[in-house]
Amino acid sequence: MKLGSLFEKDPSLQKPFNSVFTATTYNLGPQVVCFPHVDFANLPFGFCAITAIGNFDPSKGGHLVLWDCKLAIQFPPGSTALILSRVLSESHSNTRVTAHE
Repeated sequence: MKLGSLFEKDPSLQKPFNSVFTATTYNLGPQVVCFPHVDFANLPFGFCAITAIGNFDPSKGGHLVLWDCKLAIQFPPGSTALILSRVLSESHSNTRVTAHE
């Protein structure tokens, strides 16, 4: 069931925030690394937005890794990627930034 249909069926439901996305996760803190994972509950046709924040040297770390595609992509602060995370059968992750970042 798509989100609009769900809200029509149960008017007591409320959106958690004003966005096209129904959920969000923030990985905050020094040297955050998102280990390889699959977003198995996402819609196959829905995009997942990944944004890099902070201050780090993207040539040394913070790469977006798409394991299905065998890619490690330099991902500078302020970058956003839209991926079909449910379509990728293997995981995605990011690499560690350097110790002082």
